[in-house]
Amino acid sequence: MSSNVSHSIKHRKVPNDVFITPRELAMNHINMIDYTKDDVWYDPCRYNINGSYYSQFPKECNKTWSEITEGFNFLESDMGLEIGEPTIICCNPPWSIMDKWIEKCIEFNPRVISFLIGQLNLTPKRIEILNNAGYGLSKWKMLKVKEWYGISMCVVFEKGKENIIEIDRKVYYTLDKVKKEKTKPNESVSKYKEGDIIKSSNDSKDYKIKLFSYNKKNKDGDIKEYYRKKWVLLENC
Repeated sequence: MSSNVSHSIKHRKVPNDVFITPRELAMNHINMIDYTKDDVWYDPCRYNINGSYYSQFPKECNKTWSEITEGFNFLESDMGLEIGEPTIICCNPPWSIMDKWIEKCIEFNPRVISFLIGQLNLTPKRIEILNNAGYGLSKWKMLKVKEWYGISMCVVFEKGKENIIEIDRKVYYTLDKVKKEKTKPNESVSKYKEGDIIKSSNDSKDYKIKLFSYNKKNKDGDIKEYYRKKWVLLENC
């Protein structure tokens, strides 16, 4: 997909969060999850009674649901059926509010939290949030739905499990975009004169005020010489 399409999706003002999951894909996702007959399955965005997930949850298990278009908003903790706390949350969530969705899933304290999401929605930060709540990424599957943007993933987070991947939250920079550590003094050069020396509180090194000249057109169009004061490391003077 072109970069223009990616840009338009990222910056659109009204997100499109309604994507009906192919039934075969939903069934494959459900089959990734280990369960017992005592588990309670929860689809927080079932679409309708024939929704791809809700209608295919294991028949021997209890199940519950939410659907905002039917007056039951998952983020407000409203469930369509009151049959006890869910032990498995499995769904294709609205990708534009993933952070809020994850936080709400954690509040329910299920044994399993499992999503069908876009590849770009599975970020190290979100994995870490689930890890800190006691959930490890135990399974994942990459796939493609023809009409959807990019690659999608089925991910399963289980309480008490270890991640099957390693995450690194450090931000790295390429050589031409190295993040520069602040070293020069915080003090403005305006209150100092040429030759003044001060010790920087940022790196404990001595810096000296030097004048640098540059040419610039004035408002009359004439080239004039101007001077700018800068901090320079004393040992380089």
